[in-house]
Amino acid sequence: MIGNVLSLLGMLLIVIVVLVLAYGCTRFLGACGMAGTPGGIRKSEDLYVMRQIGIGRNQRLLLVRMGERCLLLGVSSEAVTLLLQLEGEEAEQWFEQTENAVQGSGFMDVLREHALKKK
Repeated sequence: MIGNVLSLLGMLLIVIVVLVLAYGCTRFLGACGMAGTPGGIRKSEDLYVMRQIGIGRNQRLLLVRMGERCLLLGVSSEAVTLLLQLEGEEAEQWFEQTENAVQGSGFMDVLREHALKKK
């Protein structure tokens, strides 16, 4: 009887250790980022995805900021293709539009604007 209880406690301990190790590994991989995971390319001043649009199954258009350049990329499961590269003033226009889109037009802003129009 005591042998069965010890065996059960041992198995329970092993399951808990495996779960803790799995949790630790997922936290580590999420923090470091691996290719194909959301943490793979972190948002920074030098490289980040400004906008993305799904255009088909496994196909997307990405607007990526890379330093002072703006890249339009076509991404599919087979390849990544550079469609357009903007520099200088053209890129600055996209940077400003993206910053304005992030800062404004929240739900409450739209609701307030609509309420003011009705008055």
